[in-house]
Amino acid sequence: MQLANEHWDELNQRLQQDLHIQGMIEQFSVPSVNVAAHIWWASDTLERFADSLQSDHWQGLGTAPQRISTIQAQHLDILQQTSWQQQLTDDLNKLKQDVTPSQLNDGAA
Repeated sequence: MQLANEHWDELNQRLQQDLHIQGMIEQFSVPSVNVAAHIWWASDTLERFADSLQSDHWQGLGTAPQRISTIQAQHLDILQQTSWQQQLTDDLNKLKQDVTPSQLNDGAA
């Protein structure tokens, strides 16, 4: 493969950026929180990265209950899926029912 020197420099720069970003991601530690977590996986993501995903990855993120769902979608279009939108709407409506008006006025919710 024959590339001009500037193309090799650009390729090397991209590689260095990718390595730097990967290192930052590996060092990042998410703090534990005490809130219910609702996690949606795109089915395409699960299929593409099945070998590298850890099934218990989300367990250490908090102490409250968690719900993990899989949506038939690709990573970049999961928010456009009707099933995801319906689950989010249902969850928000349930949350609204669980919070009293006084909690909203006091800022306690």
